Amino acid sequence: MKDRAQIPIEDRTTAENPWPGLRSYDEEEQDFFYGRSGETLELFRLVRRDVLTVFFGISGIGKSSLLKAGLFPMLRGEGLLPIRLRLNLADPDPQFAADVIRAFEDDATAHALSIERGDAPVSNGDSPTLWEYFHRVRVWDHADRLTPVLVFDQFEEVFTLGGSAHAAPHISSFLTELADLVENQIPATVRRRIDQTRQPPAFRMDQTPYRIVLALREDYLGNLEGLVPLMPSLSKRNRFRLLPMTAKQALDAVLKPGAGVITEQVAKQVVAAVGFTRRAAGAMLIPFRQQGDRSEESEIEPFLLSLVCRELNNRRQEQKLSMISAELVQSSQGGVGQILSDFYDRCFSGMGPAVRVFVEDQLVGRTGYRQMIALADIQETPEVHQAIPTLVARRLLRIEEDRHGVARVELTHDVLTPIAVSHRNRRVVEEETARALQEQRAARRRRVVGMLTMLLVVAVGGMGVAIWQWSIATDALNLAQQRLDEVNKARELAQRRLESAEAAQQAAEAALKAYDTLKRASPADTPAAAQEVQQLQYRAQTELAVSNRIGAAANAPAPPVQSAQSAAPAPLTPRTYVQVRSQLEAERANQYLIPQLRKAGFTVPAPEVLATGPSLTEVRYFRPLEKEGAERIVSTLREAGIPNAQVKFVRGYENSQRIRQNHFEVWLAPGNIPETPSR
Repeated sequence: MKDRAQIPIEDRTTAENPWPGLRSYDEEEQDFFYGRSGETLELFRLVRRDVLTVFFGISGIGKSSLLKAGLFPMLRGEGLLPIRLRLNLADPDPQFAADVIRAFEDDATAHALSIERGDAPVSNGDSPTLWEYFHRVRVWDHADRLTPVLVFDQFEEVFTLGGSAHAAPHISSFLTELADLVENQIPATVRRRIDQTRQPPAFRMDQTPYRIVLALREDYLGNLEGLVPLMPSLSKRNRFRLLPMTAKQALDAVLKPGAGVITEQVAKQVVAAVGFTRRAAGAMLIPFRQQGDRSEESEIEPFLLSLVCRELNNRRQEQKLSMISAELVQSSQGGVGQILSDFYDRCFSGMGPAVRVFVEDQLVGRTGYRQMIALADIQETPEVHQAIPTLVARRLLRIEEDRHGVARVELTHDVLTPIAVSHRNRRVVEEETARALQEQRAARRRRVVGMLTMLLVVAVGGMGVAIWQWSIATDALNLAQQRLDEVNKARELAQRRLESAEAAQQAAEAALKAYDTLKRASPADTPAAAQEVQQLQYRAQTELAVSNRIGAAANAPAPPVQSAQSAAPAPLTPRTYVQVRSQLEAERANQYLIPQLRKAGFTVPAPEVLATGPSLTEVRYFRPLEKEGAERIVSTLREAGIPNAQVKFVRGYENSQRIRQNHFEVWLAPGNIPETPSR
C-alpha cells in the first residue's frame, strides 16, 4: 500500500541534483516542486468542498508529484491528514479495506499523531467496515483534530489489473465498502446487526468526517463512469483534470529548483526542446538544435521535462561543468525520444541478457501494462535478483511492500512500457528467425541421414546397385556439363562487369578532378559535388566487387554434386520495421501495406504500435549507402496509396553495431493508411 522506504540519499533532490527524473516528487521534496501552484490550490479547494474528488490526467502528466509535493503539504497546513494509498492487486490474499485502515494508522503513527478509536465496533468482533471505522476514529495533533483524506493513487489499476478471476471478487467487495463510505450509507452488514441488537452506533451517522480522492489516468474515466450506479457521487462535477504544463510553468519547474546549475537562457532552450504543439505532436522526436524556440505555443509533459533535465545534469557532472551549457543541450542528438531510449538502454549496462528479458517479459504484461513481481520469486534466478538493486538505483525499477511486508518490484513509470514492449517485440522476431533457421538446418540433416539410409538399402540390393550407379554417373555427367556452361557464362559476365567497373572508376576519377576544380572556383557548390563524387566512387567499387565475386565463383572448383533439396539458402534480405499509432492502423498495415513490402523483397515483422511519432510518414535509413533501399520503400508506399512518404537519414549510426546493415524503419503518420488497398 505504501512505498517500501524513503528515497535513497543518493537519489534525493538537492541543489546539485534538483530534478528527480522519471521518479515522482516526494512530499519531503516540496521545496524543489514548482510550476503547479495554481493547480494545487484548485485541487485543494475541491477536496475541502466535498467528500469525493476525482483527479485525472494523461499518463506522465505529474499527478503523483502534484499530490505528494503540492497537495499534501497544503492539506497538512490546514488541519487535514492525507494518506496516499495504492491497492496491491498482486496480493494473493487481498484485504483491501483492512489495508486502508492499517495504512492510515501507520501514517498517523509516523507523524506522532494520537488516534482515538471510539466505541467498540458494531460488527461483533469482526474487522470494522470502512464506513464504521472512519465514523468512529478521531486523530489528533495535540489539541487539533485532523480530518483524514484517503488518496487512492493510480486508481485505474482497479480496471487494468482487477479483472482477473482471483482479484475480481475482492475488488467488487472493496468497491461496495468504498461506495458506502462516499455516499455515507450504512453498510448492509451493519444494518442487519443494528436490527438484531436494537442498538445504533454511538457516533453521529449524518456527518462525513473524512475526504476521499480518486486519482487515475483520464483514459479510464469511462470505466469509472460504470461505477455511478454503485457510487452516484461520481456523477457530480467535483472533478479536476490536470493538463500539460505551459511554457511559463515549465520554465519555473526548470529554473527555480535548478538556479545553481542552469541559466534562464539555457532553461528556455530546454523548455523549447521538450515542448510540443497540437499541430505537430511529433516534435518530441526532433533533435534539440532543429526545434527552435516555440515556447509560446508549447505544451510540456512534466515527466519528459524532468527526465531531460536530469539526464543533462548527469552529463554536466560527467564533464565536470559548473553549469548546463547551451552547447551541452545542442549536442544531445535525437531529441527527447532518443534521451528516453538511451536512458532505458543505459540502465542495462554491464548486465547479461537475462536481466533485460526479465524486465520486458515479467514486468510488462501482454497487454502493455505494468505489473508487479514479488522479489522472493526472483531469487530462483540469481543473475536477475542481484541486478535488482542496481536497476532501482538507476531509477528503472522501484520496490514497494504490501501489507504482509512482501517486497514487490515494478517499472518506475508507464512511459517506459512502450520502450520495453518495442524491445521485446524485436527480440521475439530475432528469436523466431534463429529458431526457424535452426529447424531448417535440422531438417536438412534429417534429409541427409535419410539419403544415406536409402543408399545403404540400395547397396544391399546387389544388381540394383550397378544400375543405380550408372544412373547417378549419367546425371553427374549432365550436371558437370551444365556446370561447365555456367562457368563459361560467368567468365563472360565477369569480363563485362570488370570493363564496366573500369569505366565507372575512370568516371569517378574525372569527377574528382572536376570537384577539385569546382572547389577552387566555387566553394559554395562543393557539398553537392562531393556527394555526386561519393556516389560515383561507390558505384565503381560496387561494380568492381561484383566482378571480382563473379570471377572468383567462375574460377572456383566445382562443388560436389548436390540434390535439389540441399541447395544453398537464399541471401539475407533488407529488414523493415513498421511503426503505427493505433491497433486499427496495425491491422490495416498487416492487410494492405506489409504484403506489398514483402513482395518488393523486404523482410517485414509485425507492426509496432507506439504512442508517439512524426506527423508525416517517414522512411528512415541509418547508413548513407542504403538510401537507394529507402527510396525503394517510398516507391512501394506510393504504390500502396501513401503518396506523402518521405526519406529521412538518421545520423549517428553509420558505424554502430546496434543496428544491422539494411535496417529500415517506416514511421506511419496517423490516418495515412488507406482503408482499402490501392488499385
